[in-house]
Amino acid sequence: MSQAYMHPQHESRLLSVPIEIRRAIYANAVPRQIHVFLSQGKLRLSACLEPNLGDHRHDGRERGRDHVVGSNVRDPEAEARWAGRLRSSWGPHWQCEELTLSDEGAPSHNSRRHDISNLLFSCKKLFTDVLDMVAERTAFNVTDTVTMNVLLSKSDDPGSSSDCPWSFCDHVVPNIRRLNLTFRLPVAFYEDLEYGIGSALSRDRPADNLELTSHSKWAYVWSTIHRLQQLRSLYIWLDHDGRRSWSVVKERLALHHLIEGLTVQKQFRRAKELPPTEISVNLPKLHPGISGPLTHFVGDGPQLPFTIERRYRQRFHCRQDASGRLAVEYEADFPILYEISELQETSGDLTGDIITLEEIEDLEERMWERGENVNGVMNELYGMCIHWGNM
Repeated sequence: MSQAYMHPQHESRLLSVPIEIRRAIYANAVPRQIHVFLSQGKLRLSACLEPNLGDHRHDGRERGRDHVVGSNVRDPEAEARWAGRLRSSWGPHWQCEELTLSDEGAPSHNSRRHDISNLLFSCKKLFTDVLDMVAERTAFNVTDTVTMNVLLSKSDDPGSSSDCPWSFCDHVVPNIRRLNLTFRLPVAFYEDLEYGIGSALSRDRPADNLELTSHSKWAYVWSTIHRLQQLRSLYIWLDHDGRRSWSVVKERLALHHLIEGLTVQKQFRRAKELPPTEISVNLPKLHPGISGPLTHFVGDGPQLPFTIERRYRQRFHCRQDASGRLAVEYEADFPILYEISELQETSGDLTGDIITLEEIEDLEERMWERGENVNGVMNELYGMCIHWGNM
């Protein structure tokens, strides 16, 4: 958000209203969620459309609103838009990214105007009054490790806020209570972490050093997350940006920095007698033919400093050819038989019981354990539906 004009009045009339009434007014203006990101070296804020990250509705088809999924008629422009959305580094927040960016691909300052702007810049006293509630109630979304590095460095040195809007760092960052991290990273990034290429980073090392590698920035996030001493809720959504199964990532190895850092954070808060932080990590479901208890968070193992949620992974992906043209490809992760219920509806076979997603998962897991060709079964089902549709 660009620096707004502060009204010259000494004190807003609103400050004469009892604090309880003022807070009720603020509550109607303060957003429930907001995005924080870097643009031209400065922290910016933008609106969040609050997608539900915990459901199974982010397989990618929802991003093709202007392209009929499964249609034989291909509109290259619509498909290119759809494909571009599928590779968004903001993951399920792709619509928030579109809202933030202008047609030229640069941040649109208009998209960052919020209902609280008029309140904030009424007077200096009201400014801090409102920001206190923002820190208390608003969930802050971050979609890249570079931005997170800057936030954490500012939380340790709040006076160095020349690159922050409205002295945002001074008033909000040290008091953030709810933080949502959405990181969609390259497969190679996770593979490097598995082999220990992302070495641990000293807490005292500056996070904005341009020489730091992406792995060091990743390590810095988890080694310094304890600095947010007011943090009560931390939600972490992770994925890679490839078409392969999530299970190619050896979770226990690739996420060791995260585990170490959050363990330290838990111990730090206990030692300081601070309230515990509720931490959830949202990961794609594991493929039973690839994953195992030694490499993935499955079965018994060391206690983790967070709870794990599992979701269905994105199934539609972006492919870019040598000419730069974007297209959409389908590649399903577990469960591959996810489409069975939809095929039942397509074929019109609704006379029997519709198989549930839980039953599909159990069925496919047993098939993988028996060494059956699950992909072959899926292809046969597609063929049968096409045959029924032509009858």
